[in-house]
Amino acid sequence: MIRRPRVLAAVGVASLLAGALLLAACGAEPTGAPMATPGTTATPTAAVPTTAVPTTAVPTTAVPTTAGGPAASAVSVPTRAQADSLLGRTPEAARASGYVVRAVRIDGVAQMGTTDYRPERINVAVAGGVITEIVGLG
Repeated sequence: MIRRPRVLAAVGVASLLAGALLLAACGAEPTGAPMATPGTTATPTAAVPTTAVPTTAVPTTAVPTTAGGPAASAVSVPTRAQADSLLGRTPEAARASGYVVRAVRIDGVAQMGTTDYRPERINVAVAGGVITEIVGLG
């Protein structure tokens, strides 16, 4: 004769006791800090210091004006023809002309870069120190 009903009853009673202990633990208040009752707010025992955060103006930087580069009043989006005019120049010379240039490939090795879109940026490939390919705009 198999006595499974007694074993199942013992497991059931143990499960009920464990569940009751868990529920009792969840309702316990942490020591030292009284809990607010529902619908009310707890009053802090000490005042929380507040400080004013100073606000400062963000400095603006004008883009240099040179022949063939963007205007100084606002950053402009370069055209494909303007980007193609950078082929054969160094990235430094392109930046000096006012373009925002990022080398995404240097001597065949892909460089790390962000995936943000900046319409004024020109992504280029550089080999031997000069721009050899316009990879993309933005």
